[in-house]
Amino acid sequence: MARTRRAGAAVVAALILTALVGAPAAADPLPGDGKRTVWVAAADLGLHARPASASPVTVRALRGSIATYSGVSQGSWVRVRIGGTDAWAPARFLTTAKPAWRERPVWTVRDGAALRALPFASSPAVTTTFLGERGRLTGISRGSRVQVKHRGRFLWVHSSAVSTAPRFAATSTLVLVNKRNPLDPRDHVPANLVVVSGSSTARMRGAAASAMARMRSAAAADGVSFSVISAYRSYVTQRSLYARYVASLGQAAADRVSARAGYSEHQTGLAADLASGGGCRLGACFGDTAAGRWVRANAYRYGFVVRYPEGSTSITGYAYEPWHVRYVGRGVATAMREGGYATYEQYLGRPAAPTY
Repeated sequence: MARTRRAGAAVVAALILTALVGAPAAADPLPGDGKRTVWVAAADLGLHARPASASPVTVRALRGSIATYSGVSQGSWVRVRIGGTDAWAPARFLTTAKPAWRERPVWTVRDGAALRALPFASSPAVTTTFLGERGRLTGISRGSRVQVKHRGRFLWVHSSAVSTAPRFAATSTLVLVNKRNPLDPRDHVPANLVVVSGSSTARMRGAAASAMARMRSAAAADGVSFSVISAYRSYVTQRSLYARYVASLGQAAADRVSARAGYSEHQTGLAADLASGGGCRLGACFGDTAAGRWVRANAYRYGFVVRYPEGSTSITGYAYEPWHVRYVGRGVATAMREGGYATYEQYLGRPAAPTY
């Protein structure tokens, strides 16, 4: 009987010791030895402070997120370094085979959002963003912070400052207006409309009008001149203009050259039609004039883009209009040029809008 009690006590002691030190370390559950790069294979993985499901989740990561396996494992769990944090995850949710990476673009929805080296508010800001700046999500998050790849660097930003599907209000300089995205409300009237320099009637929103004045001055300094022949149009004016096109061309043809009321960029007060001397007025030939070439090469410096470029009708829904420029701000205009985005739809990652 005493021998039985002693044997039972030994078993209990062994169980207590196991509970204190954890299960014996298993063989490396990932192929190979030592540190190596791994990727998250789960759709949305919570990584823990310790190798146990009951342990707090310290980092979250989406499928395709990259991590470094430390070579340390405990049972079916492995320790990795991800997003600058050491954490534990079940080995079955990681893979050493690089998955096909699908870019997760993200845009800032707040001007001046701070990007930090570490996922803490106390971490110094490395840089700030402009409204609508495009980056890439790594899929890694910690608390309210998400990691992004910004101009080649991995930084952290508050999740409320970014969106994977941004929608800008009619009052924003970044509002997207096309055949699939009408203004809201349809009869929107922008505030702060001012007469554009060099015109007696054309009006634009203040920031756009100021940028247009600077652009025309810069062109003049290069010996190039152009004027604004049309800018803001009200809902009523656009409705009347569109009706005339329909009466003259038929609705199908009218839809390729004119917007329906409530769907026009001109109604935002951010768009303008340009013209220069020489008899080319509101025609594709404007693109071959000195003014058209200058605008195509330099408009981005002043926050404008040629909104309906050649060869993009299947995306924008409109024929080539080298005379039609849209103000989106210098940051976005420059990013579109440097990133090779021909249309605003492509920059924002939005579907093509060839029809209503």
